[in-house]
Amino acid sequence: TADIFLAFSRSFDDYPDAARFVDYAVDKFRETDGWGGCFDNIVPFDVGIPSELDMYKPKEQSFNTMWVNGPNRHFEKVFRKIQESQDYELMYLMEGDSVPVKANWLDPIVSDIDFHQPFAMLGR
Repeated sequence: TADIFLAFSRSFDDYPDAARFVDYAVDKFRETDGWGGCFDNIVPFDVGIPSELDMYKPKEQSFNTMWVNGPNRHFEKVFRKIQESQDYELMYLMEGDSVPVKANWLDPIVSDIDFHQPFAMLGR
């Protein structure tokens, strides 16, 4: 099985528009048989990064060590949340700005995973 996680970096309590959008995405997921049958479940959650720590400022990377703190903390919190559930053996992280451009795009990834097991990290 393959589940999709929708992870919001802040708190839904503080951003009701984000919560409504996620509810809309979940409804569409259910209406379309898991977006065409690609996924079995959709799991939305927030990770609660405070706004002052949720930063991504590429123009400041030469002098601000925190310039990429938001994405780094987001990855860490998402990974830990999935790991703590103990329901999954593998995780594929797809950046939020990635857009599949080909039908059945997930199949080669699953084949690559099956071929290279066991591994701790796969990809470039």
